[in-house]
This record gives sequence, C-alpha cells and structure tokens, in this order.
Amino acid sequence: MKYVAPFLILGLQLLITNEAKDYSNWKVIEVTPTSLKDVKVLLQMESERVLFLNGVSKTLGSSSTILTDSQDMLKANLANAGIRSEILSHNIQELINREVVNKDGIINGQLSWDRYYNLTDIYTWMDELAERHSKFVKTFSIGTTYEGREMKAIVISKSGETKPAIWVDSLIHSREWIAGAVGTYVIDQLLNNDDEEIQNWLDNYDFYFLPVWNADGYHYTHAEARFWRKTRSPNEGSSCIGTDPNRNFDYDWGGAGSSNHPCAEDYSGKGIFSEVETAAVRNFISSISDRLDFYLSLHSAGQYILIPYGDSNAKIPQYKTYMRIGQAAADAHARRNGTIFKPGNVVDLLCMSFSYQSIIHLSLTPLLKNRCRMFHKVST
Repeated sequence: MKYVAPFLILGLQLLITNEAKDYSNWKVIEVTPTSLKDVKVLLQMESERVLFLNGVSKTLGSSSTILTDSQDMLKANLANAGIRSEILSHNIQELINREVVNKDGIINGQLSWDRYYNLTDIYTWMDELAERHSKFVKTFSIGTTYEGREMKAIVISKSGETKPAIWVDSLIHSREWIAGAVGTYVIDQLLNNDDEEIQNWLDNYDFYFLPVWNADGYHYTHAEARFWRKTRSPNEGSSCIGTDPNRNFDYDWGGAGSSNHPCAEDYSGKGIFSEVETAAVRNFISSISDRLDFYLSLHSAGQYILIPYGDSNAKIPQYKTYMRIGQAAADAHARRNGTIFKPGNVVDLLCMSFSYQSIIHLSLTPLLKNRCRMFHKVST
C-alpha cells in the first residue's frame, strides 16, 4: 500500500531539535492489527518514521501505541487501511508537565523520591554514597557509551566481593524514568534502612547496581526528547539513530519481538553486541558470572514480573521456583501499596516476545507502575 507523502514526516523529528521537544497536542493512538495485512501496513508506517512507542505488535489482536502530532492524517490512513484505532491521550505534554524534575542539584547528599533527577545528579549522588560508606561501597565504571559518557555502577559488599552476587539494572530504555527511580531507591534502602532482614541481605550477598544503563539516551530524554528509548549511535545508511539495547544481546538475536529496520523502536542493531553499551554489560556480567545468583532488570510501564523465556512461552526448568518468587514479590507489593503485579512468562503476559534468556540462577524483569500514568483511554 502507498501512503501520501506527508507520512514521511510523521514521528519525532529528533535530529534537528536544539532544545527539549514540546509535545503539546501530540496524541497517543492505540492501533490493533486483526490480520497479517494490518501488520504489514503498520510495519510500513514504522519504516516511514511513524513512532510506535514499543515497536509494532506482530501478534493479531495485540495493540501497539503511536505517538504523533499528525492525528487527522494518521487516523485517515489507518481508516483507509481498515485498522482499528483509539486515542489514549489528546495532549501528551499535559501529562509530561505532571512529572517533577529536580532543578536544585543534590542537597545534603540525598535524593528525594518525589522527583526525577538528571544523569549528573544521579552520578554525583552515587559518588557521595561511596564516600560516606567507603568501607563497603564503591563506584566504578563498566565502560563508556557511544557518546563518551561513563557507565557508572555501584557495588555494596561487606565481603570484599566474595559472596554470591545480585545484579540490578534500570534505564536500559532511557525514557522509563520510574525504573531508575526505583533502582536508586533500592540502593538507598540497602544503605539507610536498619531493618534486620535488609541487613541480613547485606551480610550474605554482594549487590551490583547499574542505575542508568543507557546513559546517552537518558541524557537525551532530559535535554531533547522525553520519549527517546534507544541508544544514540548512528546507523549506516539511515538517518534514524540508535539501537534498542534490550534487543542487541546474542540470545535469539533478530528474532521475534525485534525489528531489522533502524527507524524502529525495537531495532536490534547491525549485529550481536554491536552497541558498546551492551558489550560492556556482557563483559562485566561475565566477570562475576561464577557467583551471580540473581539478575533483576527494572522496566516500565505495566505491573508485571516477567520471567524467561522471552522468545516463547515454553516453561523453563525452574519455572515453579521463579513463579513462587515472582508471586511472593507481587504479594509484597499488594500488601504495601495495594498495587497488583502479575508474575509470568513474557509471551504469556504481554502477547509479544523478545530475545531474553536467563544465564544465571534467577532472572526477573519487573514492569513497574508509573507514578503518573501516561496513557489512558478517552472518548473520541
């Protein structure tokens, strides 16, 4: 199917902006393919730089979301193609404005979890934590991003890094700010909460955190475009920037749930570990793999606790153990906050798949509830 020429200018015009993008009157539209023809149409739209926030769902009956400032044209093209659509938000900037972004730097060495912080603030806070708890906390770099930023990690270890290890990362997708807030909050609680159970964890485990996985992308969400998701490396032969680092690992690379188109939000890159950031994480994880017991990757938005596999709904050998732990975490959330999290296999819960496999004893990926829910259905 051919589209009118203006379709080529839909999506984010990220390459020419010099200041933070204003999303006033930008709409979020949900589209649901009901045939393979629909999927093909949506993929064509994506290749023409229509911004699908999490890529195009290739599962019939499973929806995708589009962010656009050209609602009338988009809705007309969808209607012509016979694809069902619904507006979830009429003005996304109004929702962005509800987010509180810190403007005061770090005060008394503390973060406040009623606001979001930029990369400099988070790194400053990490360094000050290491200074205050120098006997068992240190920051270190696991690598350098494409744009030359440090990939700063922090380790909390009373054993001299000899105990079983727990790894926690966040912001692999740079726009998922709530994930980074949760990651830093966990660090704070480990160091500043006298609860006996928490202190027992510190006695028995070494904790490694990478609070800002995608540092280039995270900086870009603050400085340029709030909804940037990918890395910031160029793609040869395309004007579209970045790779989805969560699709750039070696397990089932380029498989279901990813795209081979550089403009797609779930673009898997030109090759396995083509991104310097994913290679850096691979190298560090490999260096502690002999004692790594638990891998926790924080994402948003949703209220799920995801367990492997990510490319099929086949049950892993440890499925019952993973589900028991996932359900325990969900129950704890419900008791504390009244929020309902659901544990399960990625494909079963999300009706989609991506390359994700456990390489350690236990691997979980919580999808977190946003502090301010971004998208909700509205009448049209």
